[in-house]
Amino acid sequence: MLEQRIQGLEYEVGGLRRDISATRADLAELKGKVSMLPGYPGIAVIVTIIGGLLAIAQYLVGSGAAGP
Repeated sequence: MLEQRIQGLEYEVGGLRRDISATRADLAELKGKVSMLPGYPGIAVIVTIIGGLLAIAQYLVGSGAAGP
């Protein structure tokens, strides 16, 4: 029973990691597009901050610090 629960949690964490990686890739693409726009440096800063937060979240999920 406990082993099945652990396997389920490991599967969910793997899914979260894939989702975060895909989101970071999309964010990097968006950041590149925003940086090409004239006059919108504030948006680039916001996108960079969001990217940093995603990197922190991925680190926490990877280290197991995000949950019990």
